[in-house]
Amino acid sequence: MALGDVAPAANRPTNVTGYHSAYLPNARIGAFEIPASLIIAGPNVKKSYKRPTPAYMVDIAPTILRLLQLPIPAYMEGRILRDIIQEQP
Repeated sequence: MALGDVAPAANRPTNVTGYHSAYLPNARIGAFEIPASLIIAGPNVKKSYKRPTPAYMVDIAPTILRLLQLPIPAYMEGRILRDIIQEQP
């Protein structure tokens, strides 16, 4: 394959496959906002807890950082899934 074989494709419109509007027909969501199956266990995680709403991929990293008691960078997207955390008294 040579550069000439690839370059013309750069000018063509592309289809972004990271958007799955079938989940929410009236809304557009990004690739990292897709509902994710989340199975998590460990210290400070509620036992046998089932979330009433989906977890989103973008929320997993800040939640894990919170559980590890590490700082969450200000630029990080997502939120802490506080409902799965068993706070210490």
